[in-house]
Amino acid sequence: MLAAAIGYYQRHEAALFRFIDDTCVPIDTSPTERVFQNVAKLRLDMPCTGSTEGAHRACVLLGIVASSRAQRRSRSAG
Repeated sequence: MLAAAIGYYQRHEAALFRFIDDTCVPIDTSPTERVFQNVAKLRLDMPCTGSTEGAHRACVLLGIVASSRAQRRSRSAG
């Protein structure tokens, strides 16, 4: 288990510390993660899309919209 954690750290070290080099990257991504959790849950409750693949596509589009809205909010706040 410890070896897996060390390996993960070594493979993702640059991404884990990106917020130090780029002040636009937030340390806490909880709000973003909550948005995408809601989108993922929607995928299970979307019978109107006709298929699992259709629900997946709809959720991808909803994720893009949520990301765009979050970017717009962060830029207007800054």
